[in-house]
Amino acid sequence: MKSKLIGLLVSVVSTLPAQAQEIVHVAPEPSCDGCSIQIEHLATLGRTEDPVSPLWYARVAVDSSGNFFVGPATSPGELAVYSHSGELLRTIGREGEGPGEYYGIRYLQILGGDTLHVLSRGRHTVLSLDGDIIDTSPALVYSTNATVLDDGRMLVNKAVQSPDRIGIPAHILGIDGQPDLSFGNDSRDPQGEFVEGNWRTVSYSGGDRVWVGPLGEYRLEAWDTTGVHLKTLIRSASWFQHWDRRSARQPFGEKPNPILL
Repeated sequence: MKSKLIGLLVSVVSTLPAQAQEIVHVAPEPSCDGCSIQIEHLATLGRTEDPVSPLWYARVAVDSSGNFFVGPATSPGELAVYSHSGELLRTIGREGEGPGEYYGIRYLQILGGDTLHVLSRGRHTVLSLDGDIIDTSPALVYSTNATVLDDGRMLVNKAVQSPDRIGIPAHILGIDGQPDLSFGNDSRDPQGEFVEGNWRTVSYSGGDRVWVGPLGEYRLEAWDTTGVHLKTLIRSASWFQHWDRRSARQPFGEKPNPILL
């Protein structure tokens, strides 16, 4: 049985001049017809009798002991902690904008030293695994397309409405929550907050390497954290046709466009 998979990596954009990068065209058909992906069930998070339950768009982070941190759960400002076997251990936080509260959790990530990074609307909070707050700072985070770098800065997909950054989709935010570096698009046309042609998936693979990919195109770009464009991977597949914007109110009977995640 053949499976069609969309690989997801991510990249950053830079206001520096674009440099020549390697372009790799990936064959549209699988290179190994006999290969397969084996999926092993590890845990089911939660029980029907639990007082909280992950929301459908919740993110998951795993610590070195195998415990799962899931958020948002039940409310947009609450996290649930599960054991490696899926049992609910405790909850962290609640909805709000005060200490220990979160207004719209967007992304979770465990970094070295087992610190939990919570990205919520407008804020980046660092917690111990017991839920104690280590640090909090402002951040231009309003979507789930974000990740934390090893040095504590963030890579985000965000429309920044300033003359020097308008139309650029990817940004590395400094500790003050403002863009240090922007890159990922040659266009300087105005882009609204939710213009689909400007949406990117972003990912971090450690060190100085980040990846960026447009949702409506089978293309991945590798960048370094100084804004240098290193490589582009392109795959031409008949079932993944490029699109910039989806049709408004697309009928449920129509097959939705594929997206890169």
